[in-house]
Amino acid sequence: MLGTGYSGRTSLPLDFSSINPYHVTIPRGNIGIAESSLTVQKFVEKHFPRDIKSLQPITEFTDGFLARNGINKSHSFPLHFVIEELFTNMVKYNPRNGSDISVRLEVVDESLVLRIVDFDSEPFDVTKSPPVNIHLPLEKRRIGGLGIHLIKKMVDSIEYEYVDRESRITVTRKLGKHHV
Repeated sequence: MLGTGYSGRTSLPLDFSSINPYHVTIPRGNIGIAESSLTVQKFVEKHFPRDIKSLQPITEFTDGFLARNGINKSHSFPLHFVIEELFTNMVKYNPRNGSDISVRLEVVDESLVLRIVDFDSEPFDVTKSPPVNIHLPLEKRRIGGLGIHLIKKMVDSIEYEYVDRESRITVTRKLGKHHV
């Protein structure tokens, strides 16, 4: 399939027949943005060892995805917080499991979608965690739940599935019209 590109100066024939819809490199010079390239990835997925030491490589993985997709840095902290909280809970509450934990990032329409999968795990539905009364004095609050409470405040939706001993948590955060 052939299309026509517009650079602001000349019209170029574009061949779309060999494009992988999940990983596209757009030469910025041809679309009048800059003389480097922007790599757009619809999704990336990687498995990380079940270890707190994996948090740094996960941060680098997510930062790379955000940068390659031109996503505003204002989404970086909430994404890192959500991943750190969910990943840490999976490591903490299922420490004897030797399976890796999968982290998948995807841009769908104008939303960033994160899916974390804990393999060979017991169910824990984060969507059913009780609300936290942040107005109580600290000594009267129950222990636990604050991280999940904060996640729910930072994202637009959170879903949970438990299938074949896999806990799948999917979080969506709207990027807004001007995420790039």
